[in-house]
Amino acid sequence: MASSAAARFGDMLRKRISIGSRAALFFMAFAIPWVLIGDHLVLRFEQDIDGQLAQTVKGLLFVGISALIIKFVADRATAKLRAAHEHARRLSHQLQRAQEVAGIGSWEVDLASSRVTFNDRTLAIFELERGAFDGRRETFLTMLHPDDRPAFEAARAAWLAQGGMFAFEHRIVTPTGKTKWVRVRGEVIRGADGAPRYTTGTVEDVTDQKDAAFGVALLRIAGEAAKFGGWRHEVGTDRIVWSDEVARIHDEPSATHPTLARGFDYYAPEERARIERLFHECLEAGKAFDDVFKLITAKGRVIHARAIGEPEYDSRGRIVAVRGAFQDVTERLALDRRLQQAEKLETLGQLTGGVAHDFNNLLTIVLGNAELLSATAEDAASRELAQVIVEAAERGAGLTANLLAFARRQPLQPQPTDLNRFLAVNERLFRQGLHEGIKLVLHGEARDPIATIDPNKLQAALLNLIVNSRQALGTSGTVWIETANARFGEGELCAGEDVAPGDYVVITVTDDGPGMQPDVVARAFDPFFTTKAAQGGTGLGLSSVYGFAKQSGGHARVYSEPGHGTSIKLFVPRSTAVVPDRSAPTKRADPVGRGQHVLVVEDDPALRAYAVAQVRRLGYRVSEAADATRALAVLEAAGDVDLLFTDVVMPGGMNGRELAVAAKQRFPDLRVLYTSGYTLNVIAHDGRVDAGIDLLNKPYRADDLAQELARLLAEPSTIE
Repeated sequence: MASSAAARFGDMLRKRISIGSRAALFFMAFAIPWVLIGDHLVLRFEQDIDGQLAQTVKGLLFVGISALIIKFVADRATAKLRAAHEHARRLSHQLQRAQEVAGIGSWEVDLASSRVTFNDRTLAIFELERGAFDGRRETFLTMLHPDDRPAFEAARAAWLAQGGMFAFEHRIVTPTGKTKWVRVRGEVIRGADGAPRYTTGTVEDVTDQKDAAFGVALLRIAGEAAKFGGWRHEVGTDRIVWSDEVARIHDEPSATHPTLARGFDYYAPEERARIERLFHECLEAGKAFDDVFKLITAKGRVIHARAIGEPEYDSRGRIVAVRGAFQDVTERLALDRRLQQAEKLETLGQLTGGVAHDFNNLLTIVLGNAELLSATAEDAASRELAQVIVEAAERGAGLTANLLAFARRQPLQPQPTDLNRFLAVNERLFRQGLHEGIKLVLHGEARDPIATIDPNKLQAALLNLIVNSRQALGTSGTVWIETANARFGEGELCAGEDVAPGDYVVITVTDDGPGMQPDVVARAFDPFFTTKAAQGGTGLGLSSVYGFAKQSGGHARVYSEPGHGTSIKLFVPRSTAVVPDRSAPTKRADPVGRGQHVLVVEDDPALRAYAVAQVRRLGYRVSEAADATRALAVLEAAGDVDLLFTDVVMPGGMNGRELAVAAKQRFPDLRVLYTSGYTLNVIAHDGRVDAGIDLLNKPYRADDLAQELARLLAEPSTIE
């Protein structure tokens, strides 16, 4: 501020005033000798000059010489004072100009009067017109941001108590409502008695700096969130300079700057030649690169990273460095794979759903008539032929079921299940799926092994895995089926695993067969991928198991190494539900009807004819309808229908669910049995059959139909 320059000028002035003292010394140095020798000089001329005149000459000489001395000294002092004043003026101007260029204003506060003085630059920072600020401290405080006033006042009290230099940053609010950040620097000036007299200092608008710092912080946060950092290699050195985020990606400490050779060592062996070639092409020929590579970090993690590099030129066009960016894209690639898998599932689901309904209708006709043929054939050849047709139809049904399972579109009927007990109950069935030379070992070691799951679909999934193990083992070996507990935390899942953290029950099927190569393991759950094409493999076995696990809210993993067997783990969410007591022997309903009235609703004429024939053969009275409208008319006309056996997906604007709702409003005691080859979210949602729904999946066998009809029409005490 100009006052500081004035203070320095005052100091120089005080120094210059001492020149007067020097002038007095010069005068005394002349006057004393003159007094002593002046008379002798005059006496030399007494013979020629009158004595009084001699004294006059003496005085005049004294005054003249004194005046010359005083003028000489005064001229020198004046010149120096003028030079000092000009120097001080230039300093003040330079200081003021520097403050203007730097955007720095100055201020002063008289502590006795609380008078605040701003220079023009400070007024500009506060967006105040000249004369608009009255200089009162209270007015100044109103310009501080309300949230910053308490901190400012506390800091001011500390400055006045401690004295010396101080600095503080706070916000101000301009008359237009704009918020700015300012940095204040100053000094407390004390009087001779040591009490603070005034404060003076500078003020600087640092809003842009704050915004820039905030932007840098956002970039850093964004880089960390996106796992994105930068790197640079300078020609003539053997080091790569990494940003902290690049170091983190490599599982290295911050400020790690490896050698070129060490930097290349992080890349997987099969990637090193490619990255070295791209890097040197960039360094030597200026060819930029952008590609994804597999790396192994310092902690042994396998990741995929995107490396970008470009040449850096000097003013003469020479390449002086290679710089670029580095990003961990492991999670992004996993998400891409999941998206592709989801799209594949959606496409397959739409295709399968569209085919499943009609295909399962056909299979129901084929399977049912083959059963009738087998039951009525009089010769062994005809019965054998009928059995071949039955087995082929069942394989077709299994294929459709596997497709629906993989696409996660099969209707599930989950119920609380003790998985330890489930293994024990099904042990005999599992053994039947293995050759005599293969040993089966069960270990139900999970604590609280309760899961809400469809037991029939779980049984089919485990049989699928057992068949896989049997094919891998041949005629001898061992298969282990075990249960255990597992918990997934937030950070414990592998990249790309779409499974919620929580408690799970794990069912593991392990064999000591030849194992699988890594490329086979990577594709084990892919649909239609098989290594057993020669043996008639469809490639849907493991994929359907995986789809069932995912549809049940769980997950599946495969572990295998060549020569060390294979383990497939099914993770199903652990449940706290109570498992119904099934220890008492269950009473099966009599599969023969007693003349109850059943209404069959099916839009396919051939399938409707088959269903009517089967229901009639089981001992029931039968009515039939091709759609919901006709079915409601039959119900009203008959008045005594005991059970509605209806397809789910039907033309005519009303599906089987809507038909059942309308029918039960008129006949509340009516029993309903649905049948479908594909439910299309009519009676099942999120892959689970709605509560209170009884469903017979197509294709069904005559015995399955008999049991379901009998169960629903039996007395409550006989219903399982």
